[in-house]
Amino acid sequence: MGIRKRPVISDLVNREDLWVFGYGSLIWNPGFKYCENRIGYIDGFSRKLYQGNVTHRGRPGLPGRVATLLEDQDSRVWGRSFHVVGLNEVRLCLEHLGLRECILGGYDIEFVEFHTSSRTLLNEKKSQSSKPLEALVFIALPSNHLYLGPGTCDEMARCIFQNEGASGCNLDYFLGILEFLQESVP
Repeated sequence: MGIRKRPVISDLVNREDLWVFGYGSLIWNPGFKYCENRIGYIDGFSRKLYQGNVTHRGRPGLPGRVATLLEDQDSRVWGRSFHVVGLNEVRLCLEHLGLRECILGGYDIEFVEFHTSSRTLLNEKKSQSSKPLEALVFIALPSNHLYLGPGTCDEMARCIFQNEGASGCNLDYFLGILEFLQESVP
């Protein structure tokens, strides 16, 4: 696998439409206007609570733990994709997520193939909807300054249970992901 250039947000601002894949708090709190959302998955990644957060789920010196994706050929990550349509709406979405995820969160962006859940397709024409969609995803790389990496089960649990930030306690974030998985994943 060769080195590939990662996309940057400024290269995307002239798009007329965009799908954004959320696998953490974007699932229940996207913070931008969208016209459609779908539950589904991406293959080749696993979700890990390895990213530190000192704004939304922690504070300086006591970072919370939030999700990132690690390449993992045999894994699948379930989440929700949001369809943003219109030049102005795409720009507003990218401006919001650029601040929230990249500047404050330490994430980079990548495009992935999003597969819509068969439950979502029940009311749609399967021939039009069953193809994977290209979706923008935010991934925290180990090289970013907030990356915590793995910890012992006790260390990670203590961090998630004790820390909080501007968006609430870290435990609520963790439970939000669990609730989504229990209610939405086949």
